[in-house]
Amino acid sequence: MAEATIRQRVEDWAKVFRAKDIDGVMSLYAPNIVSFDIGPPLRYVGADNKRRAWQEAFAAYTGPIAYEVRDLNVTTHGELAFVLS
Repeated sequence: MAEATIRQRVEDWAKVFRAKDIDGVMSLYAPNIVSFDIGPPLRYVGADNKRRAWQEAFAAYTGPIAYEVRDLNVTTHGELAFVLS
């Protein structure tokens, strides 16, 4: 995936995250996602489990969510990419 495409996906994610758009967030994940978060259970396997985690997270915030991407660093090598902000 080209760096410009990856940067756009990060911006797309930030937009749907701020909007608490669960379908938008989930559209950016693979169906067989494995993710690691900062709170228990730390590891989520599969889109259904990740969706539930986002639903709980969004429900915990009654007001708007502020989220800004700064100093985005994208490293690519073949089919692999790493993003840090």
